[in-house]
Amino acid sequence: MATCDLAAMSLLYDFSKLLSFPRFRSAVCSPLYAFPSLCACVRVCVCVLQALKVIKGSIDQVAGEVRLTWVSPRVLDKGQIKQLQDRLAVWQGDVEQATHFVEANAQHVL
Repeated sequence: MATCDLAAMSLLYDFSKLLSFPRFRSAVCSPLYAFPSLCACVRVCVCVLQALKVIKGSIDQVAGEVRLTWVSPRVLDKGQIKQLQDRLAVWQGDVEQATHFVEANAQHVL
């Protein structure tokens, strides 16, 4: 499960926080373990990772999705730092756009 831990920690930087079962399995679950179903594989991996306090999240079995709310912090490589920088720049731009929109359209309220 050690590779499972590292793969799960990189999920937050490589994927979105909402993962389908097949995507989660391909990213995290080891092919060495035989599970009777995709759902069983995902449940076991999520439960083990939560017990080890590597991730926090939930499983939506009906939708077939895993929602990650927190992933244990770790040391990032330069590529991941650049990716975070880009995501923060996009977020900052979105906040600035929203601010300008509110300022322009809320004059009568202010």
